[in-house]
Amino acid sequence: MKNEIRIILTSVGGLVSPGIMSGLRSNEKCKFRIIGTDMEKCAVGFLMADSHYVVPPGSEETLFVEKMLEIAKKERADIIIPMSDEEVLTVSKNKKIFEENGVKCLCNNYETTRKCIDKGLLMDFLKSNGVETPRFFLPKSVSELSDAAHQLGYPDESVILKPRIGRGTRGVWLLKENFSDEIFKYRGELKLITLDGMIKQLENLRHIGNFMLMEYLPGEEFSVDTLSEKGNPLYILPRKRIKTVTGVSQSALIENNEIVSRYVTEISRVLSFDSNFNVQLKYSRSQKLLVYEINPRVSGTIVANKAAGIDLLLLGILKELNEDVPRNLNFKSVRMLRYWAESFIDDV
Repeated sequence: MKNEIRIILTSVGGLVSPGIMSGLRSNEKCKFRIIGTDMEKCAVGFLMADSHYVVPPGSEETLFVEKMLEIAKKERADIIIPMSDEEVLTVSKNKKIFEENGVKCLCNNYETTRKCIDKGLLMDFLKSNGVETPRFFLPKSVSELSDAAHQLGYPDESVILKPRIGRGTRGVWLLKENFSDEIFKYRGELKLITLDGMIKQLENLRHIGNFMLMEYLPGEEFSVDTLSEKGNPLYILPRKRIKTVTGVSQSALIENNEIVSRYVTEISRVLSFDSNFNVQLKYSRSQKLLVYEINPRVSGTIVANKAAGIDLLLLGILKELNEDVPRNLNFKSVRMLRYWAESFIDDV
């Protein structure tokens, strides 16, 4: 193993970046040089990186790849870790180009990544391959949206409307018929609106084909970090989400859960994962554990696994660099309590 591994870590302006960078810094087995990138010039992670660069959005494929290759060459980077959906999609698509330039990419293959980024593609693929999913529809018109909502039990049952491509809770709505008694006390993560209210807003759009309507899963929630090799999980760490803020875990409990592990194993094999990924699950009204989202990349809370005894980020890096990956490690139950801290810089 090299004395120093040079990492390009993207999207370091995110709330979770300081924790990830601290986890890398505290590693006793490897020394890391962290090259941080972000679209914003005042990204908080720039204060903690060894060097940093402002880069184009990951969605601007040509510009992004050119800039990342330029940075990789200048910094003699060993590996790129994409931390946003747009970036992991572009990096996975151009993985061969990066590798031809001597830079590994901590991500899954493009086809797997593409399926996961588009939630409509994901649910269709899982369902067609025998994986149980929530009931869902991909409406292409307002009338189809209305019909689908009623097929899901609305108005007696609430339903979820969300973009097929999106992160966290952005653009996610809980369609609920009567919530007047909750207007001034509702503390949920999701925005509330009636079906009629949503239809009135959508009628101004030319098309709504980029949305998915799904049954509401009200039960216990899990965010599961996994490292797989050719579809077979090497490690699965279930994390019960106790409290979230804008889709990010603030309080969570890592503990063994065989039901979660069996379900995630099935998902991993069907999608042929070969790197780090994260699965988000919730229990339905009928007490079925169902997947509602998959992040085909390193999760923002991956650092919690290190506290439980298995550093999944380190293991993913070692695997990508063709180093020996320890097998049969055990983890302990641990509770995570996350808090925010402040940094101050002169105005620029």
